Amino acid sequence: MSAFSGVQGGINCTHILALVPASQKGAYHNQKGDILQNILADCSLVMYFFYVCTGWEGLAHDARIFENAKWKGFSREGNAIYPGDPGYGLRRGFLIAYDTV
Repeated sequence: MSAFSGVQGGINCTHILALVPASQKGAYHNQKGDILQNILADCSLVMYFFYVCTGWEGLAHDARIFENAKWKGFSREGNAIYPGDPGYGLRRGFLIAYDTV
């Protein structure tokens, strides 16, 4: 664990089922036709949630939700490191998975 001593928690977006008006279903669908919303969550290593951002369309990109969360006051502590997926892009404080495929 010493290699990850700066890791304070994890941040990621996930899709959950949603009920939306028929006029908005186009933005909330996925490739399978499910109606979803995209949620950003930041939690500690012991599963305490520090920040949750809900209500985004299923088609919204993770990086867009993250940038909006920062604009609305979301911040990380000091030099904290967060494991994240490539959807957040290369940025300071994120440990992004590297895929060779």
